[in-house]
Amino acid sequence: MPELLAYYCDDLIRKSKASDTELERELDKLVKLFSYLEDKDLFHESYRRFLSKRLLKEAPKSGARGSNAR
Repeated sequence: MPELLAYYCDDLIRKSKASDTELERELDKLVKLFSYLEDKDLFHESYRRFLSKRLLKEAPKSGARGSNAR
């Protein structure tokens, strides 16, 4: 269950086309669900993995720019 909740949070943030207030409402609901989880550490670990993947995919390609700086 913690991994599914982490995946849903990540998926919601990545694919959200809703306004910020709608997204915040959904995330508030997820925070309430989080309070009922027994294994919060597993959620944190799973979400950390999803977050790092999301950040790496969205990071600008620094290799191409760095070669022009010389």
